[in-house]
Amino acid sequence: MHPITLGLPTDLLSELDEEADEAGFSSRSEYIRHLLQNRKDTSELFSSEDSGSSEHDSSTEIVDTVEELDSDLAEMGGRVDDLEQTIEQIQAQLNQIPDTQETATPDEELTAEDVSQAHDLDALNDWLQTDGPDSDNAQAVMRDAARILSDQGPLSASKLRKQLFERHPDAYSSADTLWKSTVQRLYDEAPGFSKPKYGIYDFN
Repeated sequence: MHPITLGLPTDLLSELDEEADEAGFSSRSEYIRHLLQNRKDTSELFSSEDSGSSEHDSSTEIVDTVEELDSDLAEMGGRVDDLEQTIEQIQAQLNQIPDTQETATPDEELTAEDVSQAHDLDALNDWLQTDGPDSDNAQAVMRDAARILSDQGPLSASKLRKQLFERHPDAYSSADTLWKSTVQRLYDEAPGFSKPKYGIYDFN
């Protein structure tokens, strides 16, 4: 396939998008390729309509116009293919960039749930700074508990306690000590935490 570059007005591109969508094509380039592959039928249609006319020059002009349109469409199809390849390359490069933020997902569109969780995490951070425990370890445990529950959904106390202690093995003498002095003691006051039923903890 030989790429061809074609500049088209925005309104024409919009019309092509609408026609492709109405005809059931998955993309504009697929629709354009279909038009090009069937251009012979289009040329014959215009030729047959003018076959009874006495003005041969007018018929020739119509055929020439169709051929020019075919050429333009072929050029535009090549340009669309180039753009799609460029987009794929950019997307591949973005996927290779490591995520340096804790809650951001640059490759995905944020949903209403993502925004809500981000707000709840902000509210928790504000509470930890103003009304939360003085211990840095306790604050870190509460933040990790919120993130774990946000990512994995409601968890039993034992599963959440185990994951928290694995993340902070040196800050507390045991998993029970960590649990009793942080989540179990503070979840009622900390914004975002809840217990949907006995022994189950959730965030947001």
